[in-house]
Amino acid sequence: MKKLKLNGILFLLLLLTAFLPGCGNAGQGRTARVGVRDSVPGFGYKNPISGTYSGMEVELAKMLAEAMGYSEVEFTGVTAESREQVLTDNAVDFVVATFTITEERRQEFDFSAPYYTNYVRIMVEDSSLFQSLSDLKGKCIGITAGSTSALYLAEEMVSLGLIPEFDTGSFDSSVFSGGISFRQFETYPDLIAALEEGNIDAACSDGSILAGYMNEERSFLPETFSRQELGVCTPKGSPLSPKIQTQIDQWQTDGRLDSLMKKWDLNE
Repeated sequence: MKKLKLNGILFLLLLLTAFLPGCGNAGQGRTARVGVRDSVPGFGYKNPISGTYSGMEVELAKMLAEAMGYSEVEFTGVTAESREQVLTDNAVDFVVATFTITEERRQEFDFSAPYYTNYVRIMVEDSSLFQSLSDLKGKCIGITAGSTSALYLAEEMVSLGLIPEFDTGSFDSSVFSGGISFRQFETYPDLIAALEEGNIDAACSDGSILAGYMNEERSFLPETFSRQELGVCTPKGSPLSPKIQTQIDQWQTDGRLDSLMKKWDLNE
């Protein structure tokens, strides 16, 4: 009788343990909190009327959540500037938001292997008559706050002999004036509005992001530079990091990531 009672208690303990956070499947029926872009067509966009999110990264986030056992997904719209803060504040479990992998960022956060590769490009209004990066000398270039595009553009112009060399370690786009200047915007719609209204001379960002705002009166300059690899970001040491890595590796191998890019017309 005592043995049966003991076995019953052990069974109950095992059953309860299976539902504790961090045990068994990562999600175990809970809600995954994910940071995504809400104003980047093709990657992450929030419909202002329905409030629903769509885009390749939104779908990828749902796939990851399902694979890890989460029952629901709760999205939080983030910008280039707020992505790190929501992770630091534990406001989200992971971020899938056009987040470029850099060695500096790896010091603070975990990143999956790249799920998408991009390049920095320059968008201009055709009325500007700009033909190449050489036309940008002395001009004001728009970027989004928190992005690395300004540094990469300045480095590229130095390599082409268009502007003087500078200390990359102390680079600050908000005060840089070494032959080119920058103006920061919180969102891509704000950036593109400034370009359209002539408040900046060109817009600089990942080419695939800017492509979502292309029209018949805009063009890309021919130069592409600074390979950008996007990864899923998690807090440093998160138990989700290896699980996400496993899924990205699997979907790279079986072609699901490539199919996702094709669906959203994001293949280079």
